[in-house]
Amino acid sequence: MKVHWVNNQKGNPLGNHVGYAKANKRMMNALGSICQLDESADVAVHFLAPLWYSPIPGKKNVLFTMFESDDEDYYLDLPDCDLIVTPSEFCKKTFDKITDVPVEVCNLGVDPKVFYYKKRKPPKDGEKFRWLFLGAPNVRKFSILETVNQALFARMPNVELYLKTTGADIESGLKEIGTEGLDIEGEDQVIRSRDWTLDNRYLETSELVELMHSAHAFISLHMGEGWGQNLLEAMCTGLPCVVSDYSATREFANKYNAFPVNVSVEKTEIAMGTYEADTLMKIDAAKPDPYHAIEQCMALMTNYKKSSNIGKKAAQMASQKTWKNAAIRLSSLLHKLDSPC
Repeated sequence: MKVHWVNNQKGNPLGNHVGYAKANKRMMNALGSICQLDESADVAVHFLAPLWYSPIPGKKNVLFTMFESDDEDYYLDLPDCDLIVTPSEFCKKTFDKITDVPVEVCNLGVDPKVFYYKKRKPPKDGEKFRWLFLGAPNVRKFSILETVNQALFARMPNVELYLKTTGADIESGLKEIGTEGLDIEGEDQVIRSRDWTLDNRYLETSELVELMHSAHAFISLHMGEGWGQNLLEAMCTGLPCVVSDYSATREFANKYNAFPVNVSVEKTEIAMGTYEADTLMKIDAAKPDPYHAIEQCMALMTNYKKSSNIGKKAAQMASQKTWKNAAIRLSSLLHKLDSPC
């Protein structure tokens, strides 16, 4: 089958666009291994946020998209197309309420040979317990992380928080907090304090995996996810994860393979990752319970042998959600569209 993949990601993505861009490229490559990617194809796949979608006249247009909230009021302008594909049931339920366009679910994936499992062990003498946050420089991603850090991590001398983002404007932040007592290296792209590190560099995938392997736990106190790619990849490496029990991530992260945190859902004005970084929207978003978050972090650290076994279960689950399986699913959906019964 021939498929026109419209949005061919080029270059290194930054900021709020990293997630979409990486998933776009990996899905495109996986689909290209079983289908012929050809601009002359009758079926065109647009992997992007609805705001940027522009149908190609004369073709069957497929919008592969997602959103981080189930606030259906936001989606009054969901564009017309022949098929909407989304990675989670969470998104499908919302889209089904507001459009007559068929909506199908196709999970995204992970390459377990790249994000390979590593058995986690407690820190050695003199080594700090490393919590890893990985995400865009967006409050939707980190929500109450600063509160948890101040209330728990920063009070424990053998614990550190490693914040990994890409393309954030940290220069203005440095001016606000000052640089006294901070060890800055790598042309201001890595900032270190006593109990935290902010890493703003672009890392190749192998370097990102190495960073995951250096951590003891992963924290994702998000306010909503349409899928949760970083979490899935972290789980695939065997990291025990503390995660908001809300939106798409709860479809693969649960009490058996992670440490879910209770949330309340309320109207919140936040910048959404699928749009311009400075676009504020007041939508339904999760607010993780800080007390429960701290309890779950403590539970993870207190019995780390048990936690590493939970991380192993996470890796077993995640390794089944491969890009190959994602491509097979997408290919079957496109084939039905191209050759309807």
